[in-house]
Amino acid sequence: MRGTRTDKDRHLARLIHDYKEAVGRTRGPRMITFPANRVIPVGETIGPGSRVHTYSQVTAYLERYDPISVSTCFCRHEGKLLNEESACTMPDGVCMQFGMGAQYVIERGLGRKISREEAKEFCGKPNKPDWSTPA
Repeated sequence: MRGTRTDKDRHLARLIHDYKEAVGRTRGPRMITFPANRVIPVGETIGPGSRVHTYSQVTAYLERYDPISVSTCFCRHEGKLLNEESACTMPDGVCMQFGMGAQYVIERGLGRKISREEAKEFCGKPNKPDWSTPA
């Protein structure tokens, strides 16, 4: 989640990836009963079963929680650690956390605290900048 790309990071990413695949082969598909992460797709086709929130619904989260943080997208980061030639050209610093999750990320230096105004601006822009780097 720090966004670093050391040999140790690549090695750990491979170990975790291999472990998840091995567990998946032995257990079979797991039924997920709750969203582990909330993803807000922007500018992409959304398949059946997905729920798209309006800007007003999304900003309601921003009003409800304090603090708010932003960090490296761990999905994109894992992909880049596993495959340096990853075709994903989207910014890495796009994952927001709220409340206790944000506090955890901030205290451990895994992301940075952002204001509600920054978060709203971030959600309202079609071409988001990478907010993970300090201003």
